[in-house]
Amino acid sequence: NLLRWVNYHLAKSSSQKRVANFGKDFADSEAYLHLLNQLDPNVCSLDGLSLTDPLARAGAVVSTARRYLGEQATVFAEASDIVAANDK
Repeated sequence: NLLRWVNYHLAKSSSQKRVANFGKDFADSEAYLHLLNQLDPNVCSLDGLSLTDPLARAGAVVSTARRYLGEQATVFAEASDIVAANDK
């Protein structure tokens, strides 16, 4: 159900990306950035898509998520987890 929800929001965004798993399909961070932007474009920009370094792009996802959720929120995935395609 969660993957279906993510794909629903990706379809509503400008992305052609779709995901089938929580590992390698998220490793390039594109889906995360489009999803966050779709949820709140005023807080979550797509600027991270211009980054070519995978770790820097994943770092943009983590910082965007913290900004969206609030600094006091616990973020369980770090940039290295995203790039490593850690599906946990």
